[in-house]
Amino acid sequence: RVDIQPLSVMRKKIAEHMVMIRRTSAHVHSVFHVNFSTVEKIRQQKRSEYEQLGAKLTYMSFIARVVVDVIRRHPVINASLDGDNIIYRNAINLGVAVALDTGLIVPVIRHADQKNLLGLSRAIADVAERARSRHLNPEEVHGGTFTITNPGRFGSQFGLPIINQPQVAILAVGTIEK
Repeated sequence: RVDIQPLSVMRKKIAEHMVMIRRTSAHVHSVFHVNFSTVEKIRQQKRSEYEQLGAKLTYMSFIARVVVDVIRRHPVINASLDGDNIIYRNAINLGVAVALDTGLIVPVIRHADQKNLLGLSRAIADVAERARSRHLNPEEVHGGTFTITNPGRFGSQFGLPIINQPQVAILAVGTIEK
């Protein structure tokens, strides 16, 4: 299980880490508008099939699948920094930010590149639920090679996230609207 620290200690550590990252990494932000109408059609067509298999087909599942495919084509995104060295990772360990009452936690879906859309749907739901109920193991919040965060869940059109070092990139997903 992840140890829950007093709010002030945890927030102080997070703030210190984020300030260090902003001083260390060059952050370049790009904002794109994406049409999700095709994704929505597929969600509607496959919704009952996935529910029968015990999974909820969310936009995040599709986004995670696309991220994995893009990382395969551009392995430099799945790298980490170690001093002056760039380490290219083989496995894609996808961090998915989960909002808690006390802040944000990023559980990791190991070997996301070996999961299909159903597997990603199940894995995202599993780690999010266990994060909210505080039943993650410590190793489940370490070792991510790329992170997705979703400020759109709170109505934000876009966000300017901070890269979770030693990762080299992060994706923020804004609100999805009709």
